Amino acid sequence: MSKYMLYCASLLFCNASVLAQQVDYNYIELGHQTFDFADDSSGFSFAAMGRNHSIYWEAQVDRTKDESGYHVEGEFNESAQTIKHLRFGVGHVVDLNNHSVIDFGVQLGRYTFEHNVKYKNEFRSANNIWHDHADIYGARLQYQHVLAGKWETKLGIGFEHISGEGLGDSAFVLVGFGYRFNSNLTSNLQYRDAGDYTSTELNLRFVF
Repeated sequence: MSKYMLYCASLLFCNASVLAQQVDYNYIELGHQTFDFADDSSGFSFAAMGRNHSIYWEAQVDRTKDESGYHVEGEFNESAQTIKHLRFGVGHVVDLNNHSVIDFGVQLGRYTFEHNVKYKNEFRSANNIWHDHADIYGARLQYQHVLAGKWETKLGIGFEHISGEGLGDSAFVLVGFGYRFNSNLTSNLQYRDAGDYTSTELNLRFVF
């Protein structure tokens, strides 16, 4: 009996060790994003990802805002730009071993821009709001690795097309680092450079 219990305990320990080393693909993330397009803006980011066998899906929603202006006696000028970003993706996962994976997928999404300009002096005042958008189509190849069951690293490259005046086709690179507090909670930092824009995200990830 004692040998059987020892065998079960060792089996559970081995399984827990393997799970601790695996790359997470079933989670939600919530955090802060800094987005540099024409000007720096900041806001929140929400993402979700799931995996079924070798297929994964992902969705991301961001909202950032940049404000500027000046106030002098009898006159003010304020401008604000809000950027909303929605992105979906699906792809294929290849498990290299218990702690390393490569995935390849396609993505599509949209940027929505809201511009708000307020102006007032003793002669007149104005409050103008207008919108525009840009559609996104792209593909990404990504490598992820878990080190010592605690540290996560990520490196990805890709290509995307963004519709809109002054935009077009561009390559991008992304790097990420994370730390696992436990099997359900991870913090991570990710940087993405797409040429026309850069973004930095600091998130908390809840694994299920």
